[in-house]
Amino acid sequence: MSISPSIRFVSVLALVLSLSLIAAEARRGFSSSGSGSGSYDSSATTNSWDLSSTPDADCLTLYSNACADLTPAQIEEVANLTAAAQAANFTNHTDYVVANALGYDLSMQDGTQWADARNPGADNTGLDDAWNTDCNNSFTVTGGCDALTNVQFANIDDDISGRVPALTAGYASFSDWQTASALNYELDPDDAVLWTQAKNGTVSAAACDAEFPGRSCHQLTKSSFENAKLSNALLTAKIAKVTAGTLNQADLLTDLGLTLSSSALSSPLAAWQIDYLESVLPTGTNTTKADWQTTMNNYSTSTANAWYLWKIASSSDATAGTYSASNATTALFTAAGASSAVTALGVTNTQIAAAISTSGFTSAPNETAMNNFLTEARGFADGTSYASVTTATGNGWSLPDYLTAIGNGGWTSSSADATAFAACESNTDALSGGAGACTASQSVWTAVAAVASASSADAVTDTQLETIIAAGSVSNSAFGDLANLANFETDYIRDCMGSTVTANQVSGCVTGGTSTKLTTQKISGMITGDYSGTPSVADFEAAGLASADTASGNQNVITFLKKSVCGTNGTTSCSAALGASYVDASLVASKGSGSSTQTALVNYLKDALLEYNKAVIDTTPPPATASGASCGSISLNVPAVCKVNPAFSCTVESGWTMAANMQTISKNWGSNYGTVSAQITITRNPWWGGSAYSRAITTSATLSNGGSLTYSFHYNGGNHPGFSSDMDNCFDAGGQMLAEDNYSDAPSFSNGGWHSYQTYVLPEGNVNRDRAWWNSRSQGDTVGPTCGRYGCGSTDQCAGPASSSHYRNLYDINRYMASTCSNTSNDHTGNFVCVKAACN
Repeated sequence: MSISPSIRFVSVLALVLSLSLIAAEARRGFSSSGSGSGSYDSSATTNSWDLSSTPDADCLTLYSNACADLTPAQIEEVANLTAAAQAANFTNHTDYVVANALGYDLSMQDGTQWADARNPGADNTGLDDAWNTDCNNSFTVTGGCDALTNVQFANIDDDISGRVPALTAGYASFSDWQTASALNYELDPDDAVLWTQAKNGTVSAAACDAEFPGRSCHQLTKSSFENAKLSNALLTAKIAKVTAGTLNQADLLTDLGLTLSSSALSSPLAAWQIDYLESVLPTGTNTTKADWQTTMNNYSTSTANAWYLWKIASSSDATAGTYSASNATTALFTAAGASSAVTALGVTNTQIAAAISTSGFTSAPNETAMNNFLTEARGFADGTSYASVTTATGNGWSLPDYLTAIGNGGWTSSSADATAFAACESNTDALSGGAGACTASQSVWTAVAAVASASSADAVTDTQLETIIAAGSVSNSAFGDLANLANFETDYIRDCMGSTVTANQVSGCVTGGTSTKLTTQKISGMITGDYSGTPSVADFEAAGLASADTASGNQNVITFLKKSVCGTNGTTSCSAALGASYVDASLVASKGSGSSTQTALVNYLKDALLEYNKAVIDTTPPPATASGASCGSISLNVPAVCKVNPAFSCTVESGWTMAANMQTISKNWGSNYGTVSAQITITRNPWWGGSAYSRAITTSATLSNGGSLTYSFHYNGGNHPGFSSDMDNCFDAGGQMLAEDNYSDAPSFSNGGWHSYQTYVLPEGNVNRDRAWWNSRSQGDTVGPTCGRYGCGSTDQCAGPASSSHYRNLYDINRYMASTCSNTSNDHTGNFVCVKAACN
């Protein structure tokens, strides 16, 4: 604990007096030893003094030299000052000089306080760093507590109102306590809590600003903050009532002290007005009473009443309660800003109440929305705008007429429609509603008027026809969609009308139409190019052609169209004939009333089928080229149309035989070979009238020689000058030389057995005379690189393929077998055969 200032002073004074006596004796040269007064030693030196107790710092402070360099008199002076400083609890004289500059005196009290300032945590709670930080913050210094003046540190070190009591009370620091104290807060735990609330935002900043504009809560005095806190708590409670929907007039005018003097509101407030205020009063964190007063001052009668309308419209109250439909009166709409519509429309409270719950109002319906609602409540169709009503009345409509017209549909607010509606009212046609009334829609009346004034049926538009049909509720399943007539259907109606251009005639032609008539109309138009598309077999059937064509079997056009025996290959559907661009000049294609007769369509189909089949003949290609062998019978294919299409007949030139199934023609051949051909004539029979049409095509085959006449030649190895002449004789005879051991396969010229390497053919027909096998050798024997008259092209050309037990040599007979051919080991006998075809 701190030493009492009075005790500190007495102790220091006694010490100073004692030291002063000692110092005086020393200055007179007396020794300090002994029990009495000593004698002055005039010869004493500095070194005879005890320098260990005199710090150099003090010597330096007084004389800027170390103690050892001072005179005895200087040392004596320094020692006396040091002793005096230390006696007062300073570290040394230098320490005292520093403290003295901050207002500390040479007393035990100040020396002890200075020691505390240099080490504030030694005898107080808290660490030095925390003390020094607090000292800096409290007195705006940077050196810590020992940078404060004597008075400043005495304040922060005070046992009653200093730092320790401040922290104990709950303040954050001495500087925090100083700030709070300046605002009249006490050194008391309750005040410390209140001060903390002022700083940390426990109370709305707006509430403090409302009490003292421009000030934050921590800038208010204690009493001012307490007032702001109470006001904030009260407003918070009222905000909670707004959220809960339980606010009342007393909350506003009594508890919060708000006033209606500057507001359009008056007391008592209606229940719906309290509800409205609950929807507009701010409830945010920084809300103030002033905000609520401003909201009430800005109360808009029209806006609030529009909100009231929305609440009535969205309420489930039926006949009673704040938001019942009966409360939606003309007066309420007038107050909400819809007065012009109320007056102009003459709408009643009953009409409004009947429609209010289906208004679709938003929470703030504007004037346009309210006016449009009143228009519909007055009886106008949904979607009719008040703007269109005012436009209509300005364009000559009476309100009742416009209301009727809008109900009929399609009428606009234009003056032209006002004139047309008046004409409709004076018309006697049943579709218009009869004299004195108009029940027709605008489009129906326009159509009726247009048909009545049309110069001919062709002048009536498709839309007008559809409108009149719909207006008269005419139906006929023979048509497709009467509301969306196809081109052929409108053409049919116009032709049916003829010169009688009236709405009644339109209805009569619709009811009199049949599927046969309409389909005939459509098919005829397709064929003549009036309508897009190609008629299908189903279309012709719908037109009744299956029964109209009395021919039977394939001669009946519908039967034939359903077959798949057409085209070049005889497998194409005969309905493909309908895609041809052929148009029969005799076809009667008058539109309407079915004057395009079934007979005309049957004749068209007959002609179209004949033209199509003629085109098939013209584009039929000859059959693919065949192949065969001489000395036998050759069969050639015929075009597919010959065997499947009853409209055609096919014949072949003399010498050939047509098979019964008309799929092939055949002929026997002798030893001749090469290319053979036959001519086939395809004829379109005079079917359904008209002349026959023929076209000849040629088919061919390539025949190989299939005979087997042989000549034998012998070769005994070594030189055989006559061998080349033997080979020439064979070639001259039209033969082919083969090795004798391969001859067993030669007559059929197949690739047989072990010798499958080579196909053997005769030289005729520009076929090559190529290679031949000769006699067997043991596996492993070799042949030299030259083994023909001109030598082989390569060793491979001379050496044959290996097998499991043989090794053969291949000779190039096209280069002639000559006496130079031999093998490298020994000679072997070879026999050759000349093969030639013959049919014997």
